[in-house]
Amino acid sequence: MSLDHDFEARQQAMYLVMGGQVADPAGTEFTDLTDLDIRGVFPSYDEALTTWRGAAQETVDQAFVKYMIVRLR
Repeated sequence: MSLDHDFEARQQAMYLVMGGQVADPAGTEFTDLTDLDIRGVFPSYDEALTTWRGAAQETVDQAFVKYMIVRLR
């Protein structure tokens, strides 16, 4: 029995939503990687975007806090 699967063609999309304090509001360098707020990994960009919007809205008054969506695969 052959288990020859085409994983590349069926690769599951994954999006990470994370944030934290950045050194410069115009940049993406976090000041403390041990203090990142990981909101989760999501199977679609739309789900990640909804979570990102909520996190960004919660911290709208904190100029040095930034959230981002990272495509993992």
